Amino acid sequence: MTRVFKILFIIFITAGISACASAPDAPTPSIPERTSFIAPQTLHDDLRPVEVTGPNWLSLGGGTWDYIVYDNEGNEFFRDMGTPGYTMLGENLLRTVKNGGGSLRITRFFDVEQRIVSPEYYNVFATEYGLVTYIDESKEENSVIISALVVHDLFDPDSNRNVFWRDFEIVFSIGVEFIAIEFLDEYHLYIEYHNSQDELVKETLELK
Repeated sequence: MTRVFKILFIIFITAGISACASAPDAPTPSIPERTSFIAPQTLHDDLRPVEVTGPNWLSLGGGTWDYIVYDNEGNEFFRDMGTPGYTMLGENLLRTVKNGGGSLRITRFFDVEQRIVSPEYYNVFATEYGLVTYIDESKEENSVIISALVVHDLFDPDSNRNVFWRDFEIVFSIGVEFIAIEFLDEYHLYIEYHNSQDELVKETLELK
């Protein structure tokens, strides 16, 4: 082996060793530590929790809705699901109305002084003098659909109960529709409607 070749061979071996020495070590796989993690959520405006408050109520949103009713002392006495609208009909009378789908409206009343809760009523037409009125049921009689307009105490359906069977025109997707319906006083209810023959009917109903 010539001297030049020996020198080149030594240089080549030295360079290879130096390159190996300077190469970084391969990373050693590690087992990740087990930790709890909650991914951050970005909510659109229409999905953000909503809080609606009033003198005697609180609605909390966030996927599932609850609403809470409080008495005049600030004590909770009723809780239910839904997103109702709220109206104070007097100093101590609260009304909530929820959309039941389509034209269905679900109404409930609360005496926030006495902590009294009414049943749910469907499609209430008028409320006054501590009375409520709505269509309770319908049936066929002599090939005509007649419906029962009931009037009774807000909180006790058996108290001051009046039932008036009439041939009300049934409007598709709405049910019974009144042109006018109002309490004249606590003993008289005025109604104006079309019957199944499209005749205009005006009545003043006497309440017991």
